[in-house]
Amino acid sequence: MSLDHKIIWNEVHCTDLDATIAFYEQLFGWTTKPEERETYVHFYMGEAAVAGLMVDDGEPQRPMWQVYVGTSDIEAYVERAKAAGQREVTPLMDIPHTGKLQILGDSEGGLLAPFQPSDPERKSWGNTGTIGHFCWVELLCKDQAAAVEHYTQVVGWETVDMDLGGMTYSLFVPPGGGQMDAIGGAMQMPPGESQPAAWLPYVAVEDVDATTKKAVELGATVCVEPTPIAEHGRFSVLTDPDGAMFATYKSMGDC
Repeated sequence: MSLDHKIIWNEVHCTDLDATIAFYEQLFGWTTKPEERETYVHFYMGEAAVAGLMVDDGEPQRPMWQVYVGTSDIEAYVERAKAAGQREVTPLMDIPHTGKLQILGDSEGGLLAPFQPSDPERKSWGNTGTIGHFCWVELLCKDQAAAVEHYTQVVGWETVDMDLGGMTYSLFVPPGGGQMDAIGGAMQMPPGESQPAAWLPYVAVEDVDATTKKAVELGATVCVEPTPIAEHGRFSVLTDPDGAMFATYKSMGDC
């Protein structure tokens, strides 16, 4: 099974492991395994691993959700990224029983990590779109046209533009796919935004309003109140108590 061009893993970098675990367990019903506290913590939905968790004491130094894109040739991916001007945030790592990965940064500060898994057949790779799992990713950037061109060259995506109420939204599509095959999108930040570009992961939920309310009760901050997307669904954007940004989504159909 090829994982190329797909978002296959999401990982929250935090400063307080126990508090972050408690927040997401209560919000989404995820679970963790105590025996993983000394190695690498996974969030589980049932038996499936849905995300990772680690205390980050180095760069990027800010709490965030790190997004990983699949590749079957990470060395070639990294060469394309470096040729396009990306910087190496971490060295290329070959992790036993996991795979090869590296975090790279674009010119606006957006961090996307290519990941070549040792076992691409593992069922829990990928954004499945089922409730409690990730379903979408979005690049928030300051120069949308340049960012879209950049990532089509580096990752190999194709793009389809959509008109969302006068705003152009660019869909990232695997080669040869169409709009229904999109795995994520890109949108322009408001003028004057001081934050660096960011990759925003979306979690599928049963009720965006109820989930957003619960997140606030657990200490989250709302960035975008629950909002409808005409003919598509409803979403909200939040930061967890540690400052990592994520979104919730309820589709009118499939996520």
